[in-house]
Amino acid sequence: MKIWPLLVAAAALAGAACSKDNAAESRPAPATTPAAAAPAGELKEGDRAPDVNLTLEDGKSVKLSSLRGTPVALYFYPKDDTPGCTVEAQGIRDAWADFEKSGVKVFGVSTQDAASHKDFIAKHKLPFQLVVDPDGEVAKAFGVPLRGGMASRQSFLIDQDGKVKKVWRQVTPSGHAQELLSAAKSLGRPCSLRPGGAPRGAARANAGGDQAGTAGSSTNEARPASQKSKVRWGTTRVAVAEPSPVPGQRS
Repeated sequence: MKIWPLLVAAAALAGAACSKDNAAESRPAPATTPAAAAPAGELKEGDRAPDVNLTLEDGKSVKLSSLRGTPVALYFYPKDDTPGCTVEAQGIRDAWADFEKSGVKVFGVSTQDAASHKDFIAKHKLPFQLVVDPDGEVAKAFGVPLRGGMASRQSFLIDQDGKVKKVWRQVTPSGHAQELLSAAKSLGRPCSLRPGGAPRGAARANAGGDQAGTAGSSTNEARPASQKSKVRWGTTRVAVAEPSPVPGQRS
C-alpha cells in the first residue's frame, strides 16, 4: 500500500517538468547579435585623406596636403627586412620605372626608426622613401590596426584631389606592386608631368590664341595711323579700316 504515495509524487514531479518545458518554449527567441560595424576611424574609398605629416628616413617632413595634384600611394607594413615586407618592397622597386611614368609618389610606412629604414633602403636598393611612424600616429589616422607595436599590412591610393581612391585592407606581398600600379595608372598622369604643366590641349589652345593675337596686333601696328583699325564691340568683333582722305576730294 506504500506504493501509491510514491506514484503520486512521481506524477507531480513529471507535471512540474512539463510545465517548465512549455514555459521555455513560449519564451521569445533571443535577438540575433548584429554584425560588428567597421571601426570608427577606418577610411573608405571616396573619403578625404587625413592631412598627416610624414617624417621620412632622411629627417625631412612632408605634409600630405603639400602633394596635392600628384597621386600618392601609402603602403603600411609590419617590419623592415622581414620576408614578406622585403618581397613587397622589392616588387615596387622592380616596377619603379612604370611607377615613375604613372606619376604616383610611393611611401612605405612602418613603426621602425630612421636607422632601420635607412638600412632597409640601402640593403635592397629601394628607390622610394620610408615614413618613420614609431608611435603609430600615421597608421591610426588611416585606421590601420597595430599588432604588437607593428602596423598591419594595408595600402591606400590617394588621387590628385587628396581623396582616397583605393583601399587594400588585405594585402598579399607578392604581386601587390602590380595592384598599386594598375590603380595608379587608372588615375591618369598628373598635370605636372604633361608638357608645360598644363592639361592636354590647354597649351595648344593658349599658343594658338597668343599667335593670333600677336599676328593681329603686329599687322595693325604696321599700318599708317590713318588706316589703323577701329574695333566695334557687339555680338562679334568687326575690324573696319578707315581710308585715307584723297586730296581735293570732298567728304
